[in-house]
Amino acid sequence: MRFTTVFFASAFTALAAAQSSAANPFTNIDYTSISAGKAFTITWSPTTTGAVSLVLVKGNPAALTTVSTIASGLDNSGSFNWTPDSSIAKGSDYALKIVDDADATIVNYTLQFPIDSAGAADSVVSSVVASTTANDANKEITALDIKTSTEITKSAAPDIMTSTADASPTDASTARRQHHASHRHHPERELLCFLCPR
Repeated sequence: MRFTTVFFASAFTALAAAQSSAANPFTNIDYTSISAGKAFTITWSPTTTGAVSLVLVKGNPAALTTVSTIASGLDNSGSFNWTPDSSIAKGSDYALKIVDDADATIVNYTLQFPIDSAGAADSVVSSVVASTTANDANKEITALDIKTSTEITKSAAPDIMTSTADASPTDASTARRQHHASHRHHPERELLCFLCPR
């Protein structure tokens, strides 16, 4: 943890040093009020004569990644009105980069700053609503399946009762008489038969 802290502190110091000593240094004092969808004037002190590009970057100060090109081919006038896109993600590790279009090795950076964005919060709310709707739909399907299964079970019950009622005492009596008749030619079987009356 200590190594990581020292590493980021060193990278941050290097970024600050580059800002003050490199070409076209930024001159804004406060970057804490930048918000998505809200205009912000970027200012710098021109030290080169050719066109420049402004780039939004973020991440590890020692390995910044490009988020988007704000503008390219700009006259090096020292000022540009920028409105961050409303879809930009809320974060605290953004920075601005200025590049000399004639020589891409001539660059400068701002210190890192936060960008406030309501867009990120809106997307989270949409996700929760979509998830809730899907869960409700699953509950409705489950309830319907249980209801249908119960109705099928109830409809089968009368068939079972009808089948039981069909086995009348008359049929049982007829079966016993036929059984006794089978012993007429074999009396010894009647002695062993548990169905025959004693």
